[in-house]
Amino acid sequence: MHRSSNHRTLKTPNGEHEAVLTLPEAEGPHPAVLFVHGGGCADVDCSVGPNNFPWSKHLAEGLATKGIAFLRYFRAPSDSLEWDLEVAEAGWQELTSHPAIDENRCVLLGHSEGSWQATLLASKLQQDSKYPPPSLLMEIGVFGSDLLEAMKDAFSAVDAPLLAMTDSQADIRPEAVSDYAETWHLDLKELVDDDGFFSARKLKQHRQAVMDHIKPMLHSDKRFSSWLKVPTNSNAIKELENIPIALIVGARDQETPPQQARLVFAALEAENRRHQVQLHELVGHNHYLALLSDAPLDTSFGPISAQAMKLIAGLVHAPPILST
Repeated sequence: MHRSSNHRTLKTPNGEHEAVLTLPEAEGPHPAVLFVHGGGCADVDCSVGPNNFPWSKHLAEGLATKGIAFLRYFRAPSDSLEWDLEVAEAGWQELTSHPAIDENRCVLLGHSEGSWQATLLASKLQQDSKYPPPSLLMEIGVFGSDLLEAMKDAFSAVDAPLLAMTDSQADIRPEAVSDYAETWHLDLKELVDDDGFFSARKLKQHRQAVMDHIKPMLHSDKRFSSWLKVPTNSNAIKELENIPIALIVGARDQETPPQQARLVFAALEAENRRHQVQLHELVGHNHYLALLSDAPLDTSFGPISAQAMKLIAGLVHAPPILST
């Protein structure tokens, strides 16, 4: 059981933003999580999908039963990454100054687009002594400009053949299709027509579906441009010297493919940073850490699995150990 969910207001130079703090039933001080939501949320509960599933509220109440406080907020889409980070920073100040919270056990948790914002905020907090740094940076559905580059590379492998072909043709290099399918975690059978040939029509349909998803997430060309002016996820995380990192991805996530988390992990591994970073790929899970057996195959929305909830809670209570 959680003791209470208190509505708060986060004030920034660019306005006020609704927030909710969920506290465990037991007395504090508690370890706590600041949740930095992604681009698809519609309100402070991060209601998503056709059924408006309250994803962050579900996560908050689940973690509260495991002794963890949780602050979630809502920021309307803007064209400024700086404004988004101002709201997240105000949330961090609110969380770490609360008397029921242990400021030395506060975790930054970013989901999807919010994972990149959480990385950038962690970097700032590391250099700003007026706030305690996070005890852990946790990213779910890892997103960043590394992923934008990976998407660009995946598209370039099939764009030229697609542009030169009619929908009825099926003469695409198998390796190009394979690379594309691997990036988006597709079964190659999904790109094959009944006659057994790779289908230009199906590739075009999937590519268009991906672009239709990306465009609203970027909100505008101005926002996209602002993203490209900040460090990529890999480079920003490299700057984190004393903050352990946990990357969590659903192995069947088709919104932010696992490839992004692998890129970030590989960048850290190349610097021999594995002592403070963990990569968790959850088999059968999607972008919202629901087991696909628990949710329809044609949706990304549903309850977080017990396995994922246990993993997140365990990382908050016992972050990866930093080397000395």
